[in-house]
Amino acid sequence: MRTTVIAGCAWLVLGCGEPVAMTGAEGTSTGKASDGDSASGDSVTPTSAAASSGGMTGGSESSGSVGSTSSGGTESSGGTESSGGTESSGGTESSGGTESSTGEPVRGCASACDRGLVHDGNLLIDAGDGTDGLKCVTRVTGHVLIDGDVDAAELAGLVDLQQVDGDLVINDNTVLADLAPLACLRTVNSRLRLSFMPQLTDLSGLAGLEVVRRFYLRATGVAGLAGLPALKGVAGIDLFDNPVLVDLEALAGWEIAADEFVVQVGGNPLMTDLGGFAGPLAQAGPEVGVAVQVFDSPGMTSLAGLEGLTHGHLTLSGLPLLADLEPLAQFTAAGSVSLSGLPLVSTLHGLHNLQSVVGILAIGECANGGPDSPGMDALVDLTGLDALTVVAAFGLANNAALVGLGGAPKLKGVNWLEAVGNPKLTPAAFAEFVAQLDAPPEEQCHGDWNQCSCFQILPW
Repeated sequence: MRTTVIAGCAWLVLGCGEPVAMTGAEGTSTGKASDGDSASGDSVTPTSAAASSGGMTGGSESSGSVGSTSSGGTESSGGTESSGGTESSGGTESSGGTESSTGEPVRGCASACDRGLVHDGNLLIDAGDGTDGLKCVTRVTGHVLIDGDVDAAELAGLVDLQQVDGDLVINDNTVLADLAPLACLRTVNSRLRLSFMPQLTDLSGLAGLEVVRRFYLRATGVAGLAGLPALKGVAGIDLFDNPVLVDLEALAGWEIAADEFVVQVGGNPLMTDLGGFAGPLAQAGPEVGVAVQVFDSPGMTSLAGLEGLTHGHLTLSGLPLLADLEPLAQFTAAGSVSLSGLPLVSTLHGLHNLQSVVGILAIGECANGGPDSPGMDALVDLTGLDALTVVAAFGLANNAALVGLGGAPKLKGVNWLEAVGNPKLTPAAFAEFVAQLDAPPEEQCHGDWNQCSCFQILPW
């Protein structure tokens, strides 16, 4: 047995695995992300593990945990040896028992438990680990990581689990076809991540779930979200690389968080639209930070579902069958907008009510681009930006057909302007656009990638 210490948290681990980068109730730790995670903005890679850090308490009672590496109420911090005889460092603290808000112990959900137990700290379950000792555990105060081919029988001990204060992650599991062992789960206060689970086709095992902070589904066999209930407090939905996912209608009844709502959708080849997102997006008032990213979706023909988007950050890229932007008609105030790899979109109409962009407006992949990055192949000018008045940073990159910058008649304020790799955009057309502005941009460049760099328009 060895102890792996990850950015201030002690993780008791049997065997070898990669570090995990995670955010949640125990703080933030960093490590090596799995291949492809950077494209989605996500950096969590659960490690192979077969032990738990922390203990279980239930009022004054305590019980063992998976792997017998900890006991109730044990504190492990700063290199102190835990009760299981394994030295841990970095300091994940396990505290005492928890009772319900009424003062009575929380009873088990499915098994005949006189008293609900609380597991303090993180719980790691690997293939081959038994979970019988976890029956009557109704709450885990840290993260739950289930890694590898852990089957339903091995998860049967989670029969009473109702609340996870941190993340609940099931990763790299090729045998689990449904989530029936989690039928009593009600709350995940951070992220519910189901990833690299090709046999998972049924989400109805989560029918009792009520609250999730962030819902993450990647590389599963799920075709639709119909088995999920109407979740509350949702701050983000991430749907990546699910080969048969098409039906998002269950999202219509979800209630978003009061502070933020982030949508990331990409790599789902059969998905044709974003139906289902209209309901949650319509709830996002001006006090809610909103970000929507849709990318690498070869079957996407419509942005239907984004009708409720009124403000925030928007990124659309790698949508070869998308013909127009019309569902974005209510989008009026942007933090940033990035459009690239939409070869059939010939007009920016749809963004005709957009009035301001306080960050970057990128037509073509600009800030992270280069000569081979995708542009907007069918655009000849800026037609469609009827209401736009001010843009902090404006980048135009690799737009093969762009001949002019007309079409945004009200645009008078641009602080940084970069037009790079647009072979048909003449110096005269560029100068004509600059003359339209109330004042010349503080920084501007027009030329090829040897003359201009889109990174120059990001001074903050």
